[in-house]
Amino acid sequence: MLVRGVPPPTPVPASLADAAGQRKVDTPAMPAPTPDDALAADARAAEDALAADARAAEDALAAGARAVVERLRGAGFAALWAGGAVRDQVMGLAPKDYDIATDAEPEQVAALFERSVPVGAQFGILRVIHAGHEYEVARFRAEGPREDALHRDFTLNGLLYDPVADELIDHVGGLADIAARRLRACGGDPEGRFGEDWLRILRGVRFAARFDLAIEPRTWVAMAREAQQVLSASAERRRDELSRILTEGAGGRGFALLAELGLDRALLPEVSDPARARARLERLGAAAEDVGWAVLGYDWGDPAETAAALGRRLKLPTRLARRIGAIVALARALPGYPALTVAQRKRWTRDEASGDALRVAAIAVAANQAPAAGWRAATEDAGRWSPGELRPAALVDGRDLAAAGHAPGPIFKLLLDAIEDAQLEGHVRTRPEALALAERLAGA
Repeated sequence: MLVRGVPPPTPVPASLADAAGQRKVDTPAMPAPTPDDALAADARAAEDALAADARAAEDALAAGARAVVERLRGAGFAALWAGGAVRDQVMGLAPKDYDIATDAEPEQVAALFERSVPVGAQFGILRVIHAGHEYEVARFRAEGPREDALHRDFTLNGLLYDPVADELIDHVGGLADIAARRLRACGGDPEGRFGEDWLRILRGVRFAARFDLAIEPRTWVAMAREAQQVLSASAERRRDELSRILTEGAGGRGFALLAELGLDRALLPEVSDPARARARLERLGAAAEDVGWAVLGYDWGDPAETAAALGRRLKLPTRLARRIGAIVALARALPGYPALTVAQRKRWTRDEASGDALRVAAIAVAANQAPAAGWRAATEDAGRWSPGELRPAALVDGRDLAAAGHAPGPIFKLLLDAIEDAQLEGHVRTRPEALALAERLAGA
């Protein structure tokens, strides 16, 4: 592979395609092989198949990105891969998406592809759907590739790649900074880069945490000086960056950097004890969005209300905010789990958020912020009951109660809940037993 621009400090792959041999491919974790040789062989074969499927999907995504570049060039436009995909491949990671930088205007790009969606037309950005994949195609940020790279946020994101000529283009010293594990603003002007988009300060926190990078001193000074400007970014953009900081596997360091910048309480006023929150996040690892926020909010006294307030402030989807509140509420209930009845335990276990609540509670236990007994008992119960035992078919309903002579009203819910509790406890197994229990309770 040709390297143009700043000379690379260390050898780079012969081509970015060859970097696949060094790449970390995310595949589902497989169970540890058993002593049985046949079972162990089956496990290895399944793992190999999953890795092959992941590699095939990755290759198809890259092939589509190259095809987009070729079509743009065939129409007379310049086009290069840019940003995170190039960075990830240089770092030996599998890109999850590809961005293409071009000198074509959005309307010219749209005319070349059957399907496209404007996502930032005022900034020259179009999402192109090609060969079943989505690619973000953006007009060069300045006049030509070199100026485009110099106006990107950080040098590790300023690398460009020509997939046709197999040429890596480094106008910003990104290769040297990646080799040195250093985060540095592009163009030698961090104040200028951040002034173009204050959210870049949050992005700097995320990249430093995710890739375990030292922040170059001048870049850090500018981040600290202008940190409060982040609050001028839209709630949606702040939300997205915070979610990534929490969930990309280094939430503890990310939260610590926010605190050093004085942004932890400014961006997350719902966190009453930042030190406790950081201790939990240090044990989280990569996680789904709802789990990441739930770990952050484990200390909430009123999980439902606080999650709803967070959702309104950061414009979280309502369903996500409710899910976060449910996970926290279930996790915080676990210290009292050993004292619950069998019916109450089954109701806790069958809740769709219980699995995530167990993960959040395990982190709280590991951080010495919650007793282990409730979490341990709930973990044991999670594998104890079958789906039929957790959600048995109802023995009676409201019509049955009415037919038995009970007057409809609020009492129906009380009776039906009591019957289900008795069913979950194993005290009631038939319809006549359920109706007899309803008769006794109604007459009490």
